Amino acid sequence: TPKELLNQDFKSFVINDHKVGISQVYTMDPDSLKEMRDELIVTMKERSKEYNYSIFILMLTDIFKQASEMIVVGPNKENAAKAFKTTLEGNSFYAPGVLSRKKQVIPPITNIISNAENLV
Repeated sequence: TPKELLNQDFKSFVINDHKVGISQVYTMDPDSLKEMRDELIVTMKERSKEYNYSIFILMLTDIFKQASEMIVVGPNKENAAKAFKTTLEGNSFYAPGVLSRKKQVIPPITNIISNAENLV
């Protein structure tokens, strides 16, 4: 279920009083999750509201392609894409070479939250 998938490898962070949630799913077949995508986004939005996440990211990490699709919700979701110098298409963006939440996602998210003036 979407809830189980989001809970599998989930970590919560507080950056300058903003809560950020990041869940990561490793897959060899990202297309297998397409059917669940809309449900995942709905579940993410519910959790984001319930726990007051500024940004909630689901990293769908493709082991073969060495990249992650980042599905993002929350009032400051555009800033997550800005942190990676890209824009959201719907609720997601593609991050080539991004595999590590700790080393490759938290630093740019911390940087963008620390330097953004228009955070909600």
